[in-house]
Amino acid sequence: CQQATMSVVDCILARVGAGDAVQKGVSTFMAEMLESSTILQNATADSLIIIDELGRGTSTFDGFGLAWAISDYISTQLGSYC
Repeated sequence: CQQATMSVVDCILARVGAGDAVQKGVSTFMAEMLESSTILQNATADSLIIIDELGRGTSTFDGFGLAWAISDYISTQLGSYC
């Protein structure tokens, strides 16, 4: 890529990859939910939100439901793009 055009954003919020802290009692699923919660609490309509592999530590239907609900909230309530 030689160049890119990007709009001005107030912050970049990302949740990428799987990680946990089992020794602290935090499962992969709990880590995903905590990180997603932080993103939703801090995001604005001008935020760039990058979320990957959400709901990975769940069944297919549960993971899809979580991803759908969070994406819907970001687009309808925050007015941001993800």
